[in-house]
Amino acid sequence: MTNSKTIINNQKGIGLIGLIVGLCLIIVITSMLVNVVPLYAENFSVKSTLSSMAEDANTRALNNKEIKNKLMKRLSISNVSNVTEKNIVINRLPDSMVLQIAYEVRTSFLANIDFVVKFDDKEEVVR
Repeated sequence: MTNSKTIINNQKGIGLIGLIVGLCLIIVITSMLVNVVPLYAENFSVKSTLSSMAEDANTRALNNKEIKNKLMKRLSISNVSNVTEKNIVINRLPDSMVLQIAYEVRTSFLANIDFVVKFDDKEEVVR
């Protein structure tokens, strides 16, 4: 006959409590990713729009209002909804121009817990 103490010492695997804790962790991490990944995908569109504006030869000739309008049109085509004209800053220097879009996005996570993600993208337009 085997001793019950020997059987307990030889058991291996995860218990019910360990399984529940592991599943809860997986659910929380998945929920975090579902909330945050689209924000970074949208920011990727903002960065690509800024770089395409910087590469455009006609951008330097436009005034600030025209640049903002052109940027907003391109962002709306890219389905970017978290950027407004107030977030666009244009700094003109003697031999270059800096386009900057700085914005923050707040998204809810669980109950009263929110994620706040800040983005600050810059591109320099040279002659």
